[in-house]
Amino acid sequence: MRLEHLATLGTIAALGLSATGASAQQAAVQNFECRFDRQCEEDAPCAKSGYVAAVAVDGAPGRDGPITALLEDDMGQHELSGYRMEGSLAAAAHAPSDGSYLLTIWPGGGARLTSHYPGGPPAVTMVGQCQEAR
Repeated sequence: MRLEHLATLGTIAALGLSATGASAQQAAVQNFECRFDRQCEEDAPCAKSGYVAAVAVDGAPGRDGPITALLEDDMGQHELSGYRMEGSLAAAAHAPSDGSYLLTIWPGGGARLTSHYPGGPPAVTMVGQCQEAR
């Protein structure tokens, strides 16, 4: 999974912010490696999963406020927007042909990714952990 373009985006944003007097800290991109070990489909028991995704979050780390994120998995990239509040991240996206997604990452790394697909199972929730990549 490649997220280099988001690091470049963060660098460009940092340069733009420094020109306006804002700090580069505010433009930092946080990268997460997420592993989801359970998949729960609506009206069915949960099953084991090996789903892995990389998530890059652009927004001031450690501060409440709006964020944008890019979730990248073996099926492609999904742009999300949301909010950071009290250390938790919640971001969502909707693409008519691709379904709707809600990703939540809590302090400590607990994570849920819920998808609503047109024409597929009404809702699929992935249960797992996201750790900040270093």
